[in-house]
Amino acid sequence: MSLAQLHYTSAPRGGADAPGAGFTAVTPGVPRELLGEAERLLAYEPPRDAPPHPSAAELAAFPAALSHSLLPDGSRLLARAVCTGVDHSGRWCAFHAHAVVIPPNAELPGGALPFATWEAPQWASAAPLDGHAVPPAAFDAAPAPGGQQRRKGRGANRRPSGRERHDEKITVYVSAEELMDLEHARLVLRGEHGLAVDRGRIVREAVAVVLADLESRGDASILVRRLRGR
Repeated sequence: MSLAQLHYTSAPRGGADAPGAGFTAVTPGVPRELLGEAERLLAYEPPRDAPPHPSAAELAAFPAALSHSLLPDGSRLLARAVCTGVDHSGRWCAFHAHAVVIPPNAELPGGALPFATWEAPQWASAAPLDGHAVPPAAFDAAPAPGGQQRRKGRGANRRPSGRERHDEKITVYVSAEELMDLEHARLVLRGEHGLAVDRGRIVREAVAVVLADLESRGDASILVRRLRGR
């Protein structure tokens, strides 16, 4: 099955006097409504400590941003965005996003899981020169960062990372109520427990706790039970 491809990048729209991000290659037949939804989701945020004028080597070391989003029609948008430096207008940071549209109840070609494709060679870091979006035959599951083999779970000894530079990034969309709950937890930790931590730290701690429970309890873990609606 061929998946619709979208290439979104910093490029002129309507001539050099109208710079801005836009689609540069799209599989024919993709509905305009879907493009509108996708455009809201495609973005790239450089690392906070990124140099303002990175060298080619520094730019190549910037992390890629992988996102997996549910669209209103039930399809999913799997996208990978990379920083491309300064664009033609001098804006920093320009980016290129390559996305595929996965129909409802469908899988990626080759059966790859979305999260395992973060460094698959099928992702493009620039728009096709001929303007044609060619669908990949399959997505290769990538090895772990640094060429390391996937390690076994750390179980109860799992500890999240603390205040340090994080090179990997995921994008998670939450409801307004969920965001308020997270912010409330941050304020409770600060006001009632004397713990001044940011939301990222809270999320990493929560993920570590849930994954440790999954690895130690399996089918009886709270994550499995909640996902099954128990």
